Amino acid sequence: MQVVKEFFDTVSDNPWVMVGLGVFVYLVVGKLSESLVAASKTRQFEHSRREVAAYVAEGAMTPEQGALLLATRSPGKTKDPSKKLASAVQWGTVGKKTVSRLAELRAELDDEQWRRAVDYVSAGLSPDDAVKLAKAGSGTAPVSVGVGQVAGARVVIGSAGV
Repeated sequence: MQVVKEFFDTVSDNPWVMVGLGVFVYLVVGKLSESLVAASKTRQFEHSRREVAAYVAEGAMTPEQGALLLATRSPGKTKDPSKKLASAVQWGTVGKKTVSRLAELRAELDDEQWRRAVDYVSAGLSPDDAVKLAKAGSGTAPVSVGVGQVAGARVVIGSAGV
């Protein structure tokens, strides 16, 4: 008990030791949580892989459909707008008409606006609204938009007259 008291007395007397200890704890906790997230994602993917294999074994889907499903990533996993759109079409979250309309509007946007517009479309906005919001947005616009933010984005579009 005396050793612990001496340690805390030493730490409290020197603020740099406290800062170093805080940074160390922050890094350890960060690395631990990163490892837990990676393990969880791997476990979830393996579970999905087994389910798809069961569907193929039952004859509920063809092996080609199973392979396509496992090869396709979720739309939010890539930062490349073209791959994100292709993945969203494969998952069925974005229609081909939506992608065609967005492609027509591509010439009006710089690369950053294009990336934001694709994020907005992937989250459920129409291509025209997504482009308007991407043009109106500043460099601080979110890189990734969640489904819960779509309603807020529509309110912004309507109130800004964009």
